[in-house]
Amino acid sequence: MGKGFMWWFLLVSDMMIPIAIAVFGKMLEIAPGTKNAYFGYRTRRSMSSQEAWNYSNRYCGRLMFYLGVIMAGITLILFLTIVRGSDDTVGWIGGGIALVQCACIFIPVVLTEKELKKRFDEEGRPL
Repeated sequence: MGKGFMWWFLLVSDMMIPIAIAVFGKMLEIAPGTKNAYFGYRTRRSMSSQEAWNYSNRYCGRLMFYLGVIMAGITLILFLTIVRGSDDTVGWIGGGIALVQCACIFIPVVLTEKELKKRFDEEGRPL
């Protein structure tokens, strides 16, 4: 394999995570419709009422979309700083980026649950 293969491979791999988060976020924001057990932001609080379901899917979807876009930009910038790095450097940094991206997946969940708790009671009625 030629010089730079590792860089391109990890760039593409690490860009898949934020792109998937952004795409799924946009799908959540647009498509969940009636609450169901198959697709959408499904937690006890979000499924307590249709209104809570609609709000949580829009809110979490928006957060996920922006998180994905921001993570993709940061990932690209970080990879541009190591374009001439050794395969070891690229591998360690690429792996670290992927770990951080996976950890960031929980940010929208935590923020959405906080927001639902502020806006809805346990039965899903607006406060």
